[in-house]
Amino acid sequence: MYKARIFALRKLYENLVPYTYSKNYELQGIKGACGFDAEVITKNTQLYAGGAKGGKEIYPNIDQSGRRTTQFEVIVNSPDKPVALILGAYEPSIWNFAWTQGTKISAVVVTGYYRQAVAGLPKDTPLLISTHDNGGPCGFTYVADKNLTRITEISRNAFKREVTSVLHASLGSLVFGDQIDMGDKLFTSKDTPPEIFFDKSLPGKAGLDDLVRRGLIRKLTHQDTERWIRLKTDLSKIGSGRPSRSPEIPSLMFEPEYIYNGYVILEKITIPAKLYGADAATFFLQKGVPYPKGELGHSTLYDFNTMSCTGVNCAESRRRMRGAVGNVTSRSSIRP
Repeated sequence: MYKARIFALRKLYENLVPYTYSKNYELQGIKGACGFDAEVITKNTQLYAGGAKGGKEIYPNIDQSGRRTTQFEVIVNSPDKPVALILGAYEPSIWNFAWTQGTKISAVVVTGYYRQAVAGLPKDTPLLISTHDNGGPCGFTYVADKNLTRITEISRNAFKREVTSVLHASLGSLVFGDQIDMGDKLFTSKDTPPEIFFDKSLPGKAGLDDLVRRGLIRKLTHQDTERWIRLKTDLSKIGSGRPSRSPEIPSLMFEPEYIYNGYVILEKITIPAKLYGADAATFFLQKGVPYPKGELGHSTLYDFNTMSCTGVNCAESRRRMRGAVGNVTSRSSIRP
């Protein structure tokens, strides 16, 4: 039960690393540093690095970055010596493992910019995923000639050694160890098939409708915008230190300038991907609700926690844009 719970948390919180000691009687724990226990690898362990900017494009995606997910097929053939790996890709990627009879994969570090996921390994394999996306303990990079120094740093931190060799993926494929013969049988684990990492959330308007159906957001009402205007007006009076007899600050100054397809965010959510053009929305984040994950696209968000606006249709942004256009027009109209 303990292992199953840690495995479930791995998918949600990849930088809280599920960690297994080499001795099977030790309890499994959480390790947040960029490293493994000294017993995970031995002097005999072969340490390789491999990857590329991206692998072979697949569908569906594994995150809502808007980037197409890629997949790497990783084969390890080293029946004589155990293997530890450092893998890295820039694009959101799945690393799908297979190995030959007698091969032992001692530990795996995966790094990259966007989300990375490891499929095909037994769930008790020591695994550390450190990306820009999850804020992992090793930082982030991907395997390319220009990043070899960074790969070496990760290797020294995680394994206290430098990698034996670095392989660049060809068409999304990597073979570590000896070459594979036609008759070699490959093994993989059903604990982590690639499809468990697929992002099943819907993009665009369909994604917004799904969030409404699940009670995570609701349609915006006139009362919601009135509350925003009232609070912004009150804050401006307090911040300006205006004397009591001074003219009232017009509340119209704080009216959201352009509201289209409005919603109130009621719970922690990930904003659906592809909110562009006609699918864009205006969000009001309820006070006390965490800021959502995901990309706004062409959408706008009014935050009741900070009383600030983010996105393309914030009144301040639109005023700045009009001012810039006005300045350019006035300058261009001058004649010598």
